[in-house]
Parts: sequence; structure tokens; C-alpha cells
Amino acid sequence: MLITLNYAYTQEQLKRAYRFNVFPTPRARYFMLFFSCFIFGVGTLVWLIKEPSSFNPLILKALKNIMIAVCLLWLLVLLAVALNYFYLPVYAFKKSPYYQGNFTVNLIPEGLAYKQQIVEQDNHSATDGFVSWKTFTKKAENEEFIILFIGRKHSIIPKKAFDNEADLQDFRLFLMAQKHIMNKKFNGKEIWG
Repeated sequence: MLITLNYAYTQEQLKRAYRFNVFPTPRARYFMLFFSCFIFGVGTLVWLIKEPSSFNPLILKALKNIMIAVCLLWLLVLLAVALNYFYLPVYAFKKSPYYQGNFTVNLIPEGLAYKQQIVEQDNHSATDGFVSWKTFTKKAENEEFIILFIGRKHSIIPKKAFDNEADLQDFRLFLMAQKHIMNKKFNGKEIWG
């Protein structure tokens, strides 16, 4: 297999890739909404409970404080998700040199060899690199991207960069043959294909 890809990321494309990573399936948003409603709903109900005479007021106060802590923790989770969904893709596109410039990627049996050309106000820079297939741990796919993971980091390959459908299918079959690159899962569902 020798496939050469040429592409450059756009800000909108990078937003979609990051958002796919945050919510890989349509059900992911509904789970987040369901758990938010459940946690804040239970928290509100616990706070509205009047102190019954048969219930220990110390236990009720502890239960209310626990629910405040749970609601605050969930609020922090929602804030982190919102930052990953809205802010991080824009920041990564503008500040990270990894997503800037034009890429030439060679997909070869040994790994992924890339050359990155960055042109900024009379400053030209080029970066060459190679990543062995052995370093990738997971893969995910949607209608627009193939994303390969190295731990928490990821490499985003736009499907539009493939010259034809046959090259894309060859690459997909090659990745499926790599048994050490597992399919990424969300809620028990594989996000591949």
C-alpha cells in the first residue's frame, strides 16, 4: 500500500473533527442532556424537601450538601465539555502549528510519513515526520474523517484528501487488518465504518 494525500485543514473542518471526538455518536448528546437533567433535577428535589419530624435533620443536611457537591462537579464536567466543543478547536487551529500549513502524507506499510509546509509572513518552515502504525492504539471514523489515536492525542485524516474511493477502501481495509489498532467505542458501540 502506498497512498499519497495532500490536504490543509480549515477552521470549520477542525471544529467538526474535535466535535466528533467529544460527541462521537448522536446519542452522546442525549446522554449528556439526560444526565444533566437527572442530576440537577434530583438536586433540586433534595433541596426542596422540608424537614419531616420523623427524619434526622443531620442526615438531611448531609444529603443536601452531597447533592450540592454532585451538582457542582457535574457543572465542571459540562464546562470542560463546552470548552472542548467550542473553544479548543478554534484555539488549536489558530495557535497549534500541528494543524497549520499544507500536508503531504504518505501512507505506507511501515507507517504514516508526513511533510508539513507552513508559510507565515515571509517565514517558510517545513516539518518532516514519521509515525509507525504500532504507535496508534485506536481508530474512529465518520462520514468526513478517519481519526487515529495515539493515547489521548489524535491524527485527523480528511476523507476528501483521498484521490479516489478505491484508495480510501484500501486504507480502511489496511487499518482493519492492524489488530493492535482497536475500534474506538462509545457506550458499547464501535465508531468505525
